[in-house]
Amino acid sequence: MSDTPAQAADQQPVDLDAHGAASTMAPGITCADCGRARTVADDYDYTPLQLVTGRALGWFNGDGEQMCGECLTATMRGERP
Repeated sequence: MSDTPAQAADQQPVDLDAHGAASTMAPGITCADCGRARTVADDYDYTPLQLVTGRALGWFNGDGEQMCGECLTATMRGERP
């Protein structure tokens, strides 16, 4: 008996990015630093107001490359070269 498409998808190996989050490895927007794929849960972009108010940073788009909020935070704290 063969698996249904949903069951087959569940059995696919899961790749984890630098933050330990599951990555679908689907083509689309990815973080230039860690390679994490942007998902519907990442629907907010970076705004300076997030920085001023201490909220989690959103995705940043600079020079045609995207950076996830976690990598942007690490960069601003000087934790990345």
